[in-house]
Amino acid sequence: MIVTINGRVWPTYNANGGQGKAMHYDCSAYSLFALRAPQGQLTARQSFFRMINKIIKEGYQGREKIKDAAAASYTQTQRDLETFRNPATGETMELSSLYGHAWVNDKGEYLLPDHAGFDPNAVFKDSKWTAMEQVKK
Repeated sequence: MIVTINGRVWPTYNANGGQGKAMHYDCSAYSLFALRAPQGQLTARQSFFRMINKIIKEGYQGREKIKDAAAASYTQTQRDLETFRNPATGETMELSSLYGHAWVNDKGEYLLPDHAGFDPNAVFKDSKWTAMEQVKK
């Protein structure tokens, strides 16, 4: 069960003294459900009830994971970013999505060419460059 409690200050009218302020509390419960069993059979049905709670919890967690991924994708799109992974270290980095390709060198510098055929190792001899992988979400 998910319970939320919100406290807000609301203007009120007092017949004796005019306007005032009062704290208003709003309490809401979500995913509220009840389970029952015939008398004397509650203990025998506990594993079934636990299974139902597990299904509900996993469904909620799955929906939240989908919402989180959609929100992350939306914010990346709004900021013109995408996630790249360094295959050598596994580290991920958000970089501009305007180029489509990313490289990282042994100094931790990033290079964003606008075409796939560019190899910075052929141009820059002072460091070793590794092509980063786009992370698909």
